[in-house]
Amino acid sequence: MPSLIVDLDKLEHNIQFIKAFCEANRLEWVGVVKGCESSVPVIELFQRSGVTSLGIASLVTAREQQRHFREKPMLVAIPSVQEAQAVVTSCGSSLNSELETIEALAEAAEREGVTHEVILMIEVGDLREGVMPEDAVRTVRKILELGSKHLELSGIGANLACCSGVLPSSENVSLLNGLAVEIEKSLGHPMKKVSIGGSVMLDWMENHSLPPRLNQLRIGEAILLGTIPGVDKKHKALLDNAFLLSGTVLEIKTKPSVPMGEVGTDAFGVKPRFEDKGLRKRALVNLGAIHTAPRSLMPVPSNVRFVNSNSNYSVYDVTDCPQEFRPGDTMDFRLSYSSLIQGLLSPYVQKSYRGASASL
Repeated sequence: MPSLIVDLDKLEHNIQFIKAFCEANRLEWVGVVKGCESSVPVIELFQRSGVTSLGIASLVTAREQQRHFREKPMLVAIPSVQEAQAVVTSCGSSLNSELETIEALAEAAEREGVTHEVILMIEVGDLREGVMPEDAVRTVRKILELGSKHLELSGIGANLACCSGVLPSSENVSLLNGLAVEIEKSLGHPMKKVSIGGSVMLDWMENHSLPPRLNQLRIGEAILLGTIPGVDKKHKALLDNAFLLSGTVLEIKTKPSVPMGEVGTDAFGVKPRFEDKGLRKRALVNLGAIHTAPRSLMPVPSNVRFVNSNSNYSVYDVTDCPQEFRPGDTMDFRLSYSSLIQGLLSPYVQKSYRGASASL
């Protein structure tokens, strides 16, 4: 069985950097642990660090891990109307963009006898969730007209570089800042939290200052992988090897680089393309789609090239690799965000932890 090794000391290094970064910029920080939500050691590590709030995307996890949360987490995935009761039961706050869902949350919170905090998401260009900016004041007015004592509209938020790859700019972050000011002036309701999401903000803030009203940063990938989405680079102060995926070499054979016979589609319905490189040494590894996102894995050994994969296996060209692989050998991989999330969630991947923090 493939194994995913989590180095908690390296992960703590990244957490402490983000904590110091946010404190220096007077920002609350939400540690988004998508994919890691079911990992008790990771959750506890974030909580020991003093994170303002944990950001989770799964209500199933929120319910199952409830006893491990010191405070109710923030739901960073937009909930459905049907999930309102589960949201207010398991989460202290949530991101929302639909009035109907917010009404359902208010009703569910009243039934539960709790106060649920809502951040209204604003569309600033990435075209994922959020009300259009011109509708923000009107939507906030309708939320306030609900008159619910069990629903707190604490502010507005936005997300960048997670759907369409839209990068931060002075224009889109200022738009969020300006809307917070406009809502307060028009409706007299304080925007206590103005929340921006996306690890790409780390890169942008190296050369730009946030507008004054932005006071919360939701961040995940940079902490977990040390990488900045949208600009596809490693952050110079963060570690990119806190997670390591290991597979086993099942077969080593020299084979033609082009299939023999008429070619149809592969296991995923895609017709693959091949380049004739003659005979090549190929390693068959026990990592497929049921384990991770094979195509986005990054082999640790040098000059190992991904060829193809299916549900259970991946094929790698190891002809030019200086390491001599034999059946039974381990091949290690660094992970992208997609391969990490799939690997963490897969029941077919064994998880283990190392580092001083693992014994706490």
